[in-house]
Amino acid sequence: MRRLVIFVLLVLSAATLGAQESAPEPLADQSLEINVLGLVQFGPYARYHYQVADGMFISPHIRLGYLGLLYLVFDWWAEIGVGVSYLSFWPTGIGRNHFYAGPVAEIQIIREDGNFLSGAGLLGNFGHRWYLPTGQFLQVGLLAGVAYNVVDEATTGFGMAELAWGFDL
Repeated sequence: MRRLVIFVLLVLSAATLGAQESAPEPLADQSLEINVLGLVQFGPYARYHYQVADGMFISPHIRLGYLGLLYLVFDWWAEIGVGVSYLSFWPTGIGRNHFYAGPVAEIQIIREDGNFLSGAGLLGNFGHRWYLPTGQFLQVGLLAGVAYNVVDEATTGFGMAELAWGFDL
C-alpha cells in the first residue's frame, strides 16, 4: 500500500515537472469524485463538490462501507455512510493543482439483526488534487478522526487513505 502511494505521488509529480508556475486557474463550480481506494478499506465513496465561495466547497458524500475489503475480511458490521464536508482549496501555483483541507461529518447507517442503527463520525480531510491533461483529476489525501459505533457502544479512532478520481461538471 505504501509503495502504491509513493508510486502515484512520483508519477503525478513527474507529470507536473514540465509545467511552468503561473497564475492559478480557478476551480470549476461543481465536480464529482470517487474514492476508489476505499474498496480495500472502509468502502468507496462518491463526493459531489459545490463551490459556495472562492475556493470553498460544500461536499456531500455517500460511502458504501459494505464494499470495503476490511469489512469482509474481519466480518465487521456493514454500513452505509452519508455525510458532508466543508473543504477549502488553495492553489499550488502550477496550473489548476490545489491542496485542500477541511472537516467531514458522517452518519453511518448500520443493519444489525434486522434492525437499523446509526453511528457518527467527525473527521479531518486533507490532501492534494492534481489535474490531468484530460481535464479529469486525481486526489491523494487522508481522512482521520473519531467515530461512534452504536453496535459496540464505543468511540474509536478512524483513518482512511484517499485515492480518488474525479471530473468537473
